[in-house]
Amino acid sequence: MAEISGGNKIKEGIKSSEEQPQAKTDCGKVRSKEHEEALDKKIAEIRKKNQLIEKRKEVLSEKIEKFMSE
Repeated sequence: MAEISGGNKIKEGIKSSEEQPQAKTDCGKVRSKEHEEALDKKIAEIRKKNQLIEKRKEVLSEKIEKFMSE
């Protein structure tokens, strides 16, 4: 066990908040840098899927319009 000022004891191996930068959200929750990066990656994947859906939607709308005009 490592001892810190004031006589409080902490377990060795536990990383302090200085070692792991954390991001605070609007609702007050704290997330690690790794967690934030994972969320950013998921958001990027979702945005890419949404773009593909929008493009497919436009293509289908054009096909429907063309079919209805025939």
